[in-house]
Amino acid sequence: MGLGILQAGGNAVDAAVTTALCQGVMNPAASGLGGGHFMLVRTPGGEAELVDAREVAPAAAHRDMFKGALEGGRVEGWQRACDGLVRRGNPAASVDGGLAVAVPLELKGLHLAHSRHGRLPWSKLFEPVIPVARSGFATHPFLVASISNINTTLLSTYTELRDAFFIRDKAAWRPPAVNETCCARPALAQVLEQGARVGVLRVQRRAHRGDLKKRECAGGLPRHDGTQRVFSLTASFLSNAVAQRGPDALYKGALAKLLVADVAAAGGILTEADLSSAEALVRPVARMEALGLDLLVPPPPTSSLAVALALRVLTSTRNWAACRSVEKINQQLLTLLLSLETHFCVPPTSPDYSLPLANSGSLGLHRTVEALKHAAALRLNLGDPGPPGGEGEALAVSAVADVAGEAYAASLRRAIRDDQVLDALAYGGSWNLSRAGARGDDHGTSHVNVVDAEGMAVSMTTTINLGFGSKVLSKSTGILLNNQMDDFSTPGQFNALNLPPSEKNFISPGKKPYSSMSPIIVEQGGRLRCVLGASGGPRIISAVVQTLLRLWRVKAMRSCLRIGEPLFKAFFSRRTGPPQFQRRG
Repeated sequence: MGLGILQAGGNAVDAAVTTALCQGVMNPAASGLGGGHFMLVRTPGGEAELVDAREVAPAAAHRDMFKGALEGGRVEGWQRACDGLVRRGNPAASVDGGLAVAVPLELKGLHLAHSRHGRLPWSKLFEPVIPVARSGFATHPFLVASISNINTTLLSTYTELRDAFFIRDKAAWRPPAVNETCCARPALAQVLEQGARVGVLRVQRRAHRGDLKKRECAGGLPRHDGTQRVFSLTASFLSNAVAQRGPDALYKGALAKLLVADVAAAGGILTEADLSSAEALVRPVARMEALGLDLLVPPPPTSSLAVALALRVLTSTRNWAACRSVEKINQQLLTLLLSLETHFCVPPTSPDYSLPLANSGSLGLHRTVEALKHAAALRLNLGDPGPPGGEGEALAVSAVADVAGEAYAASLRRAIRDDQVLDALAYGGSWNLSRAGARGDDHGTSHVNVVDAEGMAVSMTTTINLGFGSKVLSKSTGILLNNQMDDFSTPGQFNALNLPPSEKNFISPGKKPYSSMSPIIVEQGGRLRCVLGASGGPRIISAVVQTLLRLWRVKAMRSCLRIGEPLFKAFFSRRTGPPQFQRRG
């Protein structure tokens, strides 16, 4: 779908908007109008900005709303008082149910990006998506696998989710098979149509020059060709509305009332005032040097700054021959490490394969892990920058300055030992875990990169958090709602992804939870070199770092070890290639 928008004369932002809408319909476990996103945009002239459409906490939310205890194998004691405030905590409620829903900003963010950078009319971006939302599409293997992972004990509670995504087979419910008909959302299609026909937005059209390139939505998911059974959801109503009226179709008026009522019926505290007042933001982007490249680095609440820190710590490892630990490594050990090159992805022909080792072999792998631990500590120190002039903004500005400077990265580089690991509190240097108050994150995400023929580039990560979000599917609008409230920290509790709490990320009304999403755009000599991002929750940071290191070292991607979540539960995995159904496109 994104490719079709480019071929119709659209630019990279136009294609990203359509692709995000497509992903929300065809990959609903990961993203959609019920979630939020970060969109990093680089214009052909080299200017860059971040559209921040990260969800915010409802006005009735508070720090201890999910604090509770497990007793007798079940969560005890939470209730929604008549005034709408949560009086007692329930840790499980941050994952499933209406209380887990933060104010979604996906549509407002897409509209803001389009109003600033788009070329085609807003309504045209919805045209390829609306028929799919209304009539459905063939279920693809990744979606079938995602549906199969839903805990079936939840189906009696979340009946709209069950009716949309499961097949009634006699007396039992089962996941659909590949290409089997499932999940009609005609309400969603009608809402999209209303939002697409907005009349207040004026976007100047520019002549289309050259051939534009963009992958098909979600890597070339199967299309409905008349011979396959289709996948449909309660989507029609929704798509019509948004295409006609823009974001106001969803955030104000009748649809807002219906959406709020559906969330309230599931135990949520979302209000019409929450929907109308929350806005997507435009944030400035910093430029930092690493690996001889210029990184366009968005600020918090993204984790792009953590990516930049890890890369800057590793940047000068070509010169680590002077380090005391490297000097102690003898030739016999180096020869042994070189013999392990097939296990650590760096071929002998790599220009970085010199003695002493820097970023190659097992020693380079160890250094990469240590750099990522420093980055993870920094990440836990940061949160929502909040309003201009506030404490959160000052903290973010200070962190950006430290990462961009030479002294901080150099101090972390000196702290890395080649023969041992550090105590957990030593990672991060001045931005360590003690400062963070760490005693946190997304998983069901989608990422899309777009570059058009004129040099405009988009790196966009969008999510509803965990797979299928809160499990609350609004029957009135067909929207599957996020469970982004679990991305906040609760005092004394790890979140659903086993990340520790951080004081900077505690819940407060109108606040954005910190995110692992890390969109990055890379330049060299003022020219666009690559666009990066990833999905996968806490693994996003390490995935982006390792991808750029790999491209920088050997200019190719091959089978290699992957490092995930290195600070608290480091692990390695090896994959020789993507699953078969991810190789399309």
